[in-house]
Amino acid sequence: MATSAQAHYFFQARHDAHSLASQLVPRLVAVYTWFFDAGLSERKFEAAIETGQDPEYPQNLSEMLVAYRLHQAGFALKRSSSRKGGPDFVAVKDGVKIQVEVITPQPFPEVEAYLHRPKAGVFDVPLQHFLMCWTKGIAAKVQQLLGDGKTQGWRKKKLVDEHAPFVIAVNGCLFSTPLDDGFFRPPLGGHPWAATALYAISDPTIRFDPQTGQRLWAGFEHRKELSRTDKGAIPLDTFLDPNYAAVSAVWAMSLDDFDLVYDDPSVLPRQRYASAVLHNPGAEVALGVGHLPAYEEWAVTPDAEGYGVTRVLDAMPKTQETES
Repeated sequence: MATSAQAHYFFQARHDAHSLASQLVPRLVAVYTWFFDAGLSERKFEAAIETGQDPEYPQNLSEMLVAYRLHQAGFALKRSSSRKGGPDFVAVKDGVKIQVEVITPQPFPEVEAYLHRPKAGVFDVPLQHFLMCWTKGIAAKVQQLLGDGKTQGWRKKKLVDEHAPFVIAVNGCLFSTPLDDGFFRPPLGGHPWAATALYAISDPTIRFDPQTGQRLWAGFEHRKELSRTDKGAIPLDTFLDPNYAAVSAVWAMSLDDFDLVYDDPSVLPRQRYASAVLHNPGAEVALGVGHLPAYEEWAVTPDAEGYGVTRVLDAMPKTQETES
């Protein structure tokens, strides 16, 4: 572990030019110290903090930030005991054990180009590629859990507890913009991108009468996959497929180190710490609503026409602040 002075130097070097550096760096040092003292740090994390290079820095820091949010929400945390793999954290609160695996996907080149576009001009928003950022992150962890036909997954290797919920935490901070959750959910969608990636939801659809031009219907349709010409179709119905029943939920978020400037996520403006839990309706082990610290939770509910995607929670649970 780096000393407090060394950690301060590393974080200061990373954020020296930012106007919030004087507030941010002490918070980062305090949470870094907590993370190490709690036995949650790994060597790759230490190396990423020391170098401060992208994408390793935000990807490794993401684990610390997710752990800290769980700690604030009252969870006791420990690392996976196996070096062969398994979830990043085992979180326990009020007798409920949750296995959490964190991933911070890198954006596609089209998304990178859009996020770093000039301030002036007209640009196409690569909505399909924003969606693919979420599908990529989710698919990577599903493959680690279940295997891919060539290699055994964590379940086969007995690296997960099959009687406890398994949650994939996908942090979209690398393809979101600071102080904005505009890319956390599609335009006009209402639901997060992760819901589109899991529940087979189409883009907003409006049907018109071709003769009169009158609007007949507006809403969302079933879309099982996202077509791609280069690598085939990308499935968008993971949580409607019984083969993925081992995944209890996806915890989608846009969380970066600047969120630590604020002590309590429950009082932040809504655009900060954009977060949602997406429940798997066919999960072998269901995750209860309200267990994870998120602003919103979504679930599938059957209706007369098939199924609906419903927001089942719209609140941030109370938190406890770590002494810093």
